[in-house]
Amino acid sequence: MPRFPSLILAAVFITSLGLATASADIYVSNSGAPSMTVYSDSAQGDAAPIRTLQGPDTNLGTTGGLALDLVHGELFLVPHSTSETVNVYPRDADGNQAPIRSLEGANTGLSWATALAVDPVNNELYVTDFDNHSIRVFSRTADGNVAPIRVIEGPNTRLEYPVGIFVDLVNDELFVTSPLTESVSVFSRTASGDVEPLRILEGPSTLLGNSQWVFVSLEHDELYVSNRGGSISVYPRTADGDVAPVRRIRGSNTMIDFPQGIVLTADDELILGNEESDTILVFPRLADGDVAPSRSIVGAATGLDGPYGLASTRAAEGSVGYAGPLPIFSDGFESGDTSAWSLTVPYSHDQLVSEPPLVPDPLTYSAHLAQPAPSHDLVLHEVLITRRGKQQPRPSGWCAFRT
Repeated sequence: MPRFPSLILAAVFITSLGLATASADIYVSNSGAPSMTVYSDSAQGDAAPIRTLQGPDTNLGTTGGLALDLVHGELFLVPHSTSETVNVYPRDADGNQAPIRSLEGANTGLSWATALAVDPVNNELYVTDFDNHSIRVFSRTADGNVAPIRVIEGPNTRLEYPVGIFVDLVNDELFVTSPLTESVSVFSRTASGDVEPLRILEGPSTLLGNSQWVFVSLEHDELYVSNRGGSISVYPRTADGDVAPVRRIRGSNTMIDFPQGIVLTADDELILGNEESDTILVFPRLADGDVAPSRSIVGAATGLDGPYGLASTRAAEGSVGYAGPLPIFSDGFESGDTSAWSLTVPYSHDQLVSEPPLVPDPLTYSAHLAQPAPSHDLVLHEVLITRRGKQQPRPSGWCAFRT
């Protein structure tokens, strides 16, 4: 029930990426219980969680916003009972595990932290604050009573009780929902102060209704919004103004009641947290109309209690549950200094493999991270990214080889 409002020495064109991890999991925060539950990616029916973070040492209470950082192996959670706090745990946290750090105190300015997004490239944490009508940006590693490094707040922002947030690292944009105005606002990722949005999706044609969570697919150039009125609506990523959805999942067959967290996987599965009926619903990406889910997680053994925040280690191209595709190079190629375009990143669990294997003509290339592998480094080299015929100033994914 609901409780809370080579690649080596060559230029390569990369058209799509996918990420797989040793265990493909679905993470769910429960707004009606002091727990965060994790399920196998293939779970369905009355499936028990494979991990449950719960107990007095977790400092959780009921749980709200949730985000995964797969690059640094961390899990970010908002305890709803103390919504002025963001707790951070190891990604594989289980049982009565204490947070490794907590962002809390008067200097944070947090009043009702709602949703979270992590930027592992620029090392930033984005928090929507429902009560303060704001977006507060902190250092990813902030601990204790730390002030934000930026705040988006004020009448020009048109933020009213914001909830969902998504950071697009390729286009440097933030997507934020405002349920009471039934809108989705888009800001520059580096926006600060009382700034106007770059664009706003709003109006009767949008069919937005108490918009909650938001997800953006860079591969499909689409924007997905969960509406607490009982629907999922899909728009072009750059939709601005009173734009009708290109698809809308709604009706009695869908089983959707109070949808919250939403994520699209690399396999084009749309996963949704259904808060009122304590279920996780899964639809094909192209689902439209009054269609039944392809599968669901529901039942007493699941431990679901008001599923709210949601993340998946298979999430496609950036979300609360996916670390990429990542703009690897901090200077975004602007400097022209090729020495700045090489970097070594230590990885202990991931091995880069190619699908399909490299061919002499590298006009398209897809890279996937696979498990398991012994410790090694991923060495990054110069890449030239073209997406839909347009050269991007920053890479949109990993380019690396195993040493």
